[in-house]
Amino acid sequence: MFAQGVVPYGWLPVGKRRDVPVTGAHGSNVQAIGFEHQDGHTQSCLHKGYVSTETVIQIMDDFGETIEQTTVVVLDNASCHTSHAFKACVERWAARGLLVYHLPPYSPELNSIERLWKKLKYQLMPVEAWEKFSTLLKTLTSKLCDIGEVIFMPSLESYAKSLLQTCLLSLAD
Repeated sequence: MFAQGVVPYGWLPVGKRRDVPVTGAHGSNVQAIGFEHQDGHTQSCLHKGYVSTETVIQIMDDFGETIEQTTVVVLDNASCHTSHAFKACVERWAARGLLVYHLPPYSPELNSIERLWKKLKYQLMPVEAWEKFSTLLKTLTSKLCDIGEVIFMPSLESYAKSLLQTCLLSLAD
């Protein structure tokens, strides 16, 4: 049995170069921003386009409204997690019981959700999923629904209704 997925590397003899055609959904991307709870449950927020500080602040604000006890969110040192605007919100979140902990630089292996993203990207997503944006979003939504909750950011509202229906149908099976 062969594993499916994306191979992010390759080798050629020294001095040889090979052009490899690139396929896939060019110009559109979807980002997953997620929370992994201690019990393994995940909440994934899907966003079309690039993630800005404002996007992360909105997600943190929304997540802060759902917590019932003191909660620590572990973050890497991406610029959207260390910007002045983000830092300005940390005290407000702490007052709600949402604490922010930044990992040491260059240590994604310490953040358990990074292992999930890697497995999702390189093992769970079939190659065909990357061909069109609609296929990517549908497959990503389905895979994330299998392991937790999926929330669509406003940038994906036009896609959300049909995809959530698909997600609910897969949960019923």
